[in-house]
Amino acid sequence: MIVFKWKSDLMQHLNERREGGSKIGFVPTMGALHAGHISLLQRSMGDGCYSVTSIFVNPTQFNNAEDLEKYPRTSGADIALLEAAGCDVLYMPEVVDIYDGKEEMSEIPRGGLDTLLEGASRPGHFAGVAGVVRILLEAVRPDKLYMGQKDYQQTLVVQQMLEHTQSKVQLVRCPIVREDNGLAMSSRNVRLSPEMREHACCIYQTMVKAAAQSARRELPVIEQESKEHLNSQPGYEVDYFGFYDAMTLEPLRHLPSGNGMVLLTAVWVNGVRLLDNILVQDND
Repeated sequence: MIVFKWKSDLMQHLNERREGGSKIGFVPTMGALHAGHISLLQRSMGDGCYSVTSIFVNPTQFNNAEDLEKYPRTSGADIALLEAAGCDVLYMPEVVDIYDGKEEMSEIPRGGLDTLLEGASRPGHFAGVAGVVRILLEAVRPDKLYMGQKDYQQTLVVQQMLEHTQSKVQLVRCPIVREDNGLAMSSRNVRLSPEMREHACCIYQTMVKAAAQSARRELPVIEQESKEHLNSQPGYEVDYFGFYDAMTLEPLRHLPSGNGMVLLTAVWVNGVRLLDNILVQDND
């Protein structure tokens, strides 16, 4: 695995690979890697791509300085994981290499998706995401971009950005990888105590139950009962839990007939924000 710190060196290397006929697959991450990240890399390699992973904790997508400070940083373990998985290139830039000394926000229209759900709870978050993904794509120039379904809203924002810029990059959304108890794998899980990490499986269990009921019960009733159940757990506070249009994220009161339906939730567990989702109806 070749490690690059500077964008210019990375671009030169990847240009040489393209000239040799390689297709480039790209997995952007913020580090603290786990099996979910590695599954994205494995998908890229399985697609026959020369596979690039980036590790960059992007300050512009954090609207809370304490959250940025607490974000886990495990570069040594991350490098070992990527090497063992067969990653071809790791890009580990500093802030100055990404933003050239100026942390900028993307002005690319995000169609209102950035103001809902995560966007409402974390103002400016998706502007930061869109901005850094645009910069990384300009450096890597991949054929395929691999992102996880766990950050479902993020994948919609990035897809909209790609369409707006008429990019030829193909976004590949990969399934959520879960721990043995069903908890969606996340870099933030390490901040949970072992007991809370085990108990947090009730988030997924509640979602599975809600999704199974969606065809025969009123959606708002299911949502309310699910929120009450989760809020009754010690240390839990639900930010949102609901059924949404899978493309527009419009809240749904009835089963959709067009874009499909996704069940999305964000839950604070002892001060750690956990996201999860289930595609109840997928019309892709």
